[in-house]
Amino acid sequence: MYSNKSVIVKKFGDLKHTVIEPYTLPSLEGRIEIEVHYCGVNFSDLYTRLGFLQNKLPFILGSECSGVISAVGIHHEKYKVGERVICYDYKGGLYSDIIRVPPECIFHLPSDIPLDIAATLFVNYLTAYFAVLEFGNLKPHESILINSCAGGVGTAATQLAKTVKNVTIYGTASPSKAFYANENGVDRLFTYEDVSTELKKAEPMGVDVIIENQSSNTMHENLHLLKPMGRMVLIGINSAITQNYLSYFTLFKIWMKSWWFSLTDLVMHNRCIAGLHLGTLLAKDHIKVRDALYHIFELYRQRKIKPSIDSIWSIDEYHYAIQTLAQRKNKGKILLKVI
Repeated sequence: MYSNKSVIVKKFGDLKHTVIEPYTLPSLEGRIEIEVHYCGVNFSDLYTRLGFLQNKLPFILGSECSGVISAVGIHHEKYKVGERVICYDYKGGLYSDIIRVPPECIFHLPSDIPLDIAATLFVNYLTAYFAVLEFGNLKPHESILINSCAGGVGTAATQLAKTVKNVTIYGTASPSKAFYANENGVDRLFTYEDVSTELKKAEPMGVDVIIENQSSNTMHENLHLLKPMGRMVLIGINSAITQNYLSYFTLFKIWMKSWWFSLTDLVMHNRCIAGLHLGTLLAKDHIKVRDALYHIFELYRQRKIKPSIDSIWSIDEYHYAIQTLAQRKNKGKILLKVI
C-alpha cells in the first residue's frame, strides 16, 4: 500500500531534493494506521532534512501530526478505528496523508480539542513545559528570559510562564515581532544584539531562568545573566541551521566552547545548566511525557494557554512552509493541512 502524498527527502541538503510523492507504507502488522489531518512544522525538521540524524535515504520528514485511526495491526482494545490521536516521532516519518506507526508514537486526543490545535501542542508545549516548569522550576516572583520568544516554542514557553504567579518575562525576538510578543505575555522584549547589556540594566542581579535555543555565542553570554541559583535550559542549536545548510563550523565552535566549559565557574557562581531533548525523553520515560501532555490538555481547557497558529499550508506547499520557518518569519506555529 502507498500513501498518496508524502514529503520525501531524497538527498540531504538543499530543499530541491525534498519532493512530494507517493511512498510505500510499512506493513500494518504491529502498527497503527493513521489518516493524517494536520502536521506541525518544527525546527527539528530542518536538522533532519540537512542530515543531522543521518536517516537512511530516502525517508519521509515530519515529527508531529494529528489525525484519525484508520486501521489497527495489533491486538489491543486501547486502539480503535475512528479514534482521534496525536502522533510524535522525532526521527521523522509523519508528513504523509497516511502513516503506519508503532503504538508508542500515539497519544489519544480528547474530543474537545480540535485537530488543528492538537498539531500545535506536542512538540512546542511539551518542550516548553519541561524547560520552564520542570528543569527551569520557575517559581512565583521569579524572572525568566525566553530566547526566540515569538516562535512556536517561545510562544508556548511564555504562556506557561504566565501560569506562575507574579513572574517577570523577558524575551528576545526581532523588532517586527514586538507587538505579538507583548500581546502573548512578554513584559519586555530585547533584540538578540542588545539583550546581554540591556537585560543586565533591567536585572542587575540577573534572571532566575533562561530558555536557550541558539547554543552558540549567546549560550555563554547569557550564562552570565543568571543570578545565583539560576537555571539555563538548552533546547536547540538553531544558530547552526539555515534553510539549506548545516554549519559544521558553528557546531565545531559549540563543541569547542563546551569542551573547555568551566565546571568551577558553575560551582563558584551557583549556576545550573540543563539540556532537553523531547524525543529521547519520550523513549526513556513515556509515562512522564504522557502525563505532561494530559496536563497541557487541561491547561487548554482552562484557557490558561492559547495555541497560536501562524499559518496553515497544504502539504503540496511544504517548501513555502519550511522557508517561512527557516527564515524566522513565523509568529507561533506553522501547520501543514493534509486532509
